[in-house]
Amino acid sequence: MQGKPAGMPSLGRIIQDVRLAISLVRDYRNGSYRTVPVHTIVAVVLMLVYIFNPLDLIPDVLPIVGLIDDALAAALFLWFVERDLHAYGEWKKGSSSPRP
Repeated sequence: MQGKPAGMPSLGRIIQDVRLAISLVRDYRNGSYRTVPVHTIVAVVLMLVYIFNPLDLIPDVLPIVGLIDDALAAALFLWFVERDLHAYGEWKKGSSSPRP
C-alpha cells in the first residue's frame, strides 16, 4: 500500500478544516458571518456531532479503526462544504488583519 488515495486530503488538512468549520459555526451563530447557505451550517453541525459522538458507525473505543471512520466522514462533509468553507477562510483572513 502506498500512502493515501489520490485526491484524499491529509489528516493535517482535515484537522485544519475541522477547526475552520468550528470557527464558521461560531461566527455564524454570533452573527459576524452570515454569507453562507444554511445547508452548509447544517452539514458542518452534523459533521461535528458525528465526529465528537463516541457512538457512531464504528465506535471510537475501538483503537484506530474507530477514528478512521471519523476522519473519512469529516473528509466527506468537508468536501461537501469546501467552497463555502474556503470563502469563509478568505473572509476570516481579511477580517482578522489589522485595518489601516
